[in-house]
Amino acid sequence: MLQCRTAQGGRTVRLLRPVLPHLRAERGRKHARVRAERGPSTNKGENGGAEARSAEHRRVRGIPPADDAFQAGNRALQAGKIQEAEDRYEEAFRLRPSPDVAANLAQAEKALGKRAEAAEHIAYAIRTRAASTRPEQKAAMEALLAELQKGVCSLSVQANVSGATVSVDGRPVGTEPLKAPIFLEPGSHIIRAELDEHEPKEQMISVTPGTSLSIKLVLVPKEGRGGGGGGGKPLWPLGLLIGAAAAGVGLTAAGFAVRQAKISDAEELGAELPDNACTFGGTDCERITDLYGQSNSFLIMGVAGTALLGLAAIGTLTYLAVPGGDGPKRRPSPQASLSVVPMLGPVTGVSLQGRF
Repeated sequence: MLQCRTAQGGRTVRLLRPVLPHLRAERGRKHARVRAERGPSTNKGENGGAEARSAEHRRVRGIPPADDAFQAGNRALQAGKIQEAEDRYEEAFRLRPSPDVAANLAQAEKALGKRAEAAEHIAYAIRTRAASTRPEQKAAMEALLAELQKGVCSLSVQANVSGATVSVDGRPVGTEPLKAPIFLEPGSHIIRAELDEHEPKEQMISVTPGTSLSIKLVLVPKEGRGGGGGGGKPLWPLGLLIGAAAAGVGLTAAGFAVRQAKISDAEELGAELPDNACTFGGTDCERITDLYGQSNSFLIMGVAGTALLGLAAIGTLTYLAVPGGDGPKRRPSPQASLSVVPMLGPVTGVSLQGRF
């Protein structure tokens, strides 16, 4: 109730409290309770709420997230919000790599001065474009790539081991073999290749704009990962080569030693006979002839052992010179061995005993 005094007779008149302000205050308190129940909004103002409702509406209608992000990038690009457009295009490309997304992403990156990233994505769009792409669209993409290449370096990287991860300045760019060149901003960069059970390989390069460069990184197996493993050379060929070398040494020594013994026996037997005793033949003369024949056979064996020793030496040097590579895992092979035992007596010769 309100009271006021009138000018007529000084009477006091009682008036009702105004109703409209009271209703407005009550409505305001109700809206405050509703906003408190909904929780704090992540968007500013009514536009943020409308955007959230629109995204929910598209989700309900079954629009894929990649298409949703791509359309959001288009709206941001048309509105001049280049950074927001790049973020939305990157999200769409991560969800679904496609030539149209890559081309639009390249446009946003070019506007932000990211020439290397823009060249990478427009090159992807050209490689993966559909056969139905219109000629003017293809020409526009190729013209954009040519323009971007004037300010970057095109780098081709190879590694000697398939599956090695290649990175540039700590950012992975793919695995060996790389399907496309890498685009780099002018300056110094560190190129690295790494693979399990191999020593990583790094190379620092300095590049200039508008150039092309090619490098090869050679990875070597880690120590202790050799024989029988998938990352180095097996040891069993080396064991065979060592065994062959030992056999060559044995054959050479035995062949020449036994040959000399046969010649000595023949000379001793001949010294006991009178002059011209073998003119008409005889048992002793046949024995001397046989001893000289055997000495020639052991001479051949000694020469063969020397040749085997030389071949084993060449094979060992070749094995040590060739770098190891990836190969299927093998069971450890037993150590090879070979021994040569001369045999003297009624049956003269050598005995070869080996294990492989």
